Amino acid sequence: LAQYGELGHGRVWQPEPLHVRQLKALMTRLEALGGDIIREENRLESLEISKLSKVAIKSSKDVIKFLNKEKSKLEKEIDKHFDDHEDLKKDYELLKSIPGIGPVVAKYLACLLRSKPFEKATQAAAFVGLNPVIRQSGTSLNSAGKLSKAGCSTIRAKLYMAAVVAKR
Repeated sequence: LAQYGELGHGRVWQPEPLHVRQLKALMTRLEALGGDIIREENRLESLEISKLSKVAIKSSKDVIKFLNKEKSKLEKEIDKHFDDHEDLKKDYELLKSIPGIGPVVAKYLACLLRSKPFEKATQAAAFVGLNPVIRQSGTSLNSAGKLSKAGCSTIRAKLYMAAVVAKR
């Protein structure tokens, strides 16, 4: 293994830059808050349908209000983080110029593209799981390629929606 490394095969692993790790933490927290808001809204709907307790309904509305306030603060912090880091801001602006890519998807992609040292677009596509995988066994199974679905499903889902929007 040491001889293989000495021959110059492969790259030395480098950790992600600190500002990218910080952005990833903010984006992960934002995603979690979004899920919490949806769950609490579903609870509120259930409470309103059953009309069992006004106190529980008020509590649920208060929690939703608080979570939305936290989400708003976090979104502002993410925007500030992009403004504070020129490389992220430049990537974000370039990504937003692509038809179908809005601010949310651009932020996720900028974070992804700065987190790994991709040399080609095909590497980034494979990392997210957008590369085709062909299933073949002799001549008995010749199906069309399907997405590998390896990698981050959140980014794949956001890219799918971006593609739907761009198609319109």
